[in-house]
Amino acid sequence: MNKKALFLMLLPLIVSLLTFIGLLFIFIGSHIKVWLTIIIIILSLIISIPLSIVFHEGGHLIFGLMSGYLFSEFRILNLVFFKNGKKLKISFEKINGMILGQCAMYPPKYKKNKKTKFVLYNSGGLILTYF
Repeated sequence: MNKKALFLMLLPLIVSLLTFIGLLFIFIGSHIKVWLTIIIIILSLIISIPLSIVFHEGGHLIFGLMSGYLFSEFRILNLVFFKNGKKLKISFEKINGMILGQCAMYPPKYKKNKKTKFVLYNSGGLILTYF
């Protein structure tokens, strides 16, 4: 990933943090430990972003398996689980562009007028993320 793409991806987070820090200094009295609050927020972001990716992609995986899709690849940041024949393998790969997570599956045999399986697999990420 090039530096410009990484910067553009992190720009909303940077602006939000700077705005939050500025508001803390303006509106909060000195009796609250501002730096402790900032550290807690940054740590919670570091934990919550990968966790939300796991929930989202896990939703695609769960609903895909329930719909008859076959597992191919599950990626979280640079950790990749993939099926090689009948064996499940794990590897570490370079992060692919701006894709932080991916659940790739083979669709079941297509049946006309049966769009439910397709909809469940694709909306499974949102369902589990919102749940």
